[in-house]
Amino acid sequence: MSEYIVIKLGGSVISRQGELLFDFDYLTHLRKILEPHFTQGKKFFITMGGGHLMRQYRNLAVANGLNETASLHWIGISVNNLHAQLTRAFWYDIADLKIYQNEDYLSKDQLVIEKFVKLGGGSRPANSSDEITAVPGIHLDAQGELFGSGDFDALLAALKLNTNLIISLKNIDGVYSADPKKNPQAQRMERITWDEYLNIIGNPKEHAPGANYPVDPVAAKIAKVKDISFYILQGEQLENLAKVLEGNKFLGTIIK
Repeated sequence: MSEYIVIKLGGSVISRQGELLFDFDYLTHLRKILEPHFTQGKKFFITMGGGHLMRQYRNLAVANGLNETASLHWIGISVNNLHAQLTRAFWYDIADLKIYQNEDYLSKDQLVIEKFVKLGGGSRPANSSDEITAVPGIHLDAQGELFGSGDFDALLAALKLNTNLIISLKNIDGVYSADPKKNPQAQRMERITWDEYLNIIGNPKEHAPGANYPVDPVAAKIAKVKDISFYILQGEQLENLAKVLEGNKFLGTIIK
């Protein structure tokens, strides 16, 4: 496994329904999983999702007449940045002082992790007309539609760190052959290709604000070209993350 490990921490794991806007107890448990690997020379980039808090703000904005796509993306990005700042402050002794956010992802500057962990918020809405210098040679087919997601941000970080693995901690335990909420016969798949994954989700051309895919379709298409794998794990079952980091068999799905 690479010296650098990218983790995409889904908002649904860190900011769940109800009064728990942000789960510091979860961060305490996650830190215990990561710490043994610090002495082995591993460094972690963790990009944060928005979850329940992001949906609260977005729904409030929509209810009051805001329906412009880029603005809705910016609301989500701002909450991701807040979650990155909260985590950085809680882990002040192991995490870099500056979080990674907005134009950092799309700049030509090197991504450096000075301590053991760097926290990432959101980048910015982008579209196929943007010059995305962090992804040379990739021509997105979003047809001018705006997109932005934590998956895409994690992908940009992985490319900068020259690692081909992203661990995605979500509120699902893998990718299923169909939507298990609609099809009780759907089966979790242990290992699939990017083409198989895109076929399962219907090969959409964009990632709408708040859309809930195992991996957002724009990031999936770039990951396919750049040969980057996503490991999809149930984020609340952190023992599975420990198994991945130790190179052991785990419960989840590998897309590669």
